[in-house]
Amino acid sequence: MAVVMKQYRTYTCIRCSQKTKTERVTDGYTFGNPLYTCPHCGALNYDPYITEPALLSPEKLLKDAKSGMNSMLFLLYMPCGLFAFLAASFALNGFLWGLLIVGPILALLTFLILRKKKNLDISKYKEVLDESMKRLNSSPEYAKIVIKLQGVDSDSVYSMSLQQPVQP
Repeated sequence: MAVVMKQYRTYTCIRCSQKTKTERVTDGYTFGNPLYTCPHCGALNYDPYITEPALLSPEKLLKDAKSGMNSMLFLLYMPCGLFAFLAASFALNGFLWGLLIVGPILALLTFLILRKKKNLDISKYKEVLDESMKRLNSSPEYAKIVIKLQGVDSDSVYSMSLQQPVQP
């Protein structure tokens, strides 16, 4: 079961200076429309914590999946490895024997997990990318503003769609 931390963020409107409190997920990227309307005055504001996923490269898009894997390695294998090392050292009456037995096992498990991490693909983000492309293609002004504020990667889905010729 994955634990997702929630954080409440307070935004200040650039026009009326009123504060708005919103909830956002802090595990990895938060995908969606980074522009929001102030509920007090209706001004358009930019939220730097929300990312338009179609503007990201596949490496950045999978960044949250990779960092989650690294967190799992640290939180799960390090304490378990330390316990196994101490147990083997006490059982065999020697520091070196415990290291020789537990070290290769932990290295093998880490290698297997990191190898599986490289096989991640962006297909699980297909729906999110489709929604993002609809937002970007529906309004050239929106796309222009978000690209100016957020930037666009050269190998992103949006860049690739611009480079392909339009089919009749």
